[in-house]
Amino acid sequence: MEVSFSEQINVALMSVVLGLAFGAIYDVVRIFRTLLGVSYVNKFSDRLKKVKLPFIKNPYNFQKSKRKIAENVMVFLTDMAYFLVITAVMTVYTYHVNSGIVRWYIFGGAIVGILLYYVTLGRLIISVSECIAFFIRAFILYIAFFLSKPFLFLYSKIKPYFKKIKSTKNKDKKSHQKTSNRRVELYKLGK
Repeated sequence: MEVSFSEQINVALMSVVLGLAFGAIYDVVRIFRTLLGVSYVNKFSDRLKKVKLPFIKNPYNFQKSKRKIAENVMVFLTDMAYFLVITAVMTVYTYHVNSGIVRWYIFGGAIVGILLYYVTLGRLIISVSECIAFFIRAFILYIAFFLSKPFLFLYSKIKPYFKKIKSTKNKDKKSHQKTSNRRVELYKLGK
C-alpha cells in the first residue's frame, strides 16, 4: 500500500499532537503522585522543602526510608500503568492511521510531542502542582493541629486525675499485699 508524502507528514503531525496528549496525561500522573507525597527534584521544590511554617514546621517529611520505598513502589506502579495505556493507544492509533504498519515517523512524532510538552509546559505544571500540593498539605496539617488543640487541652487537665486514680490503686494494691504478707508471717509464727 502506497502512502503519499503529504499523508505521511499529516500522520507525523498527528503523532506529535498525540505525543503532547501523552505528556499531559503523564503530568496528571505526576500531579497525582505529588499529592500523595512524591517530590521531584527542581529548584522550586528545593525551596519548598526549606520553608518552615509556625506550629507545623514543614509539610514535607523526607527523612523516613520506609516512605522512600513506598514512593518508589508507587512510581513504578503508576509508570507501568501509564506505559501500558500508552502502548495500547499507540497500537490502536497505528492500526487506525496506517493499517497496523509500523512506521518510524509515527513513533518519532509521538516522542517529539512528549519532549516538546516536557520542555515547555511540563516543568511549569509540575512546579505549580508541587506548590499547590504544599499548600493543601499545610492546610490539612493546620486544620488537624487546631482541631486537636481542645482535645490535648482536655487531656492535660484530666491527666492528673488519672494519675491519682492509678496511684490510689497502686497504694491499695501495696497495702493489700502488705496485709496478706503480715497474715502469712503471723500464720508462720503461729506454727
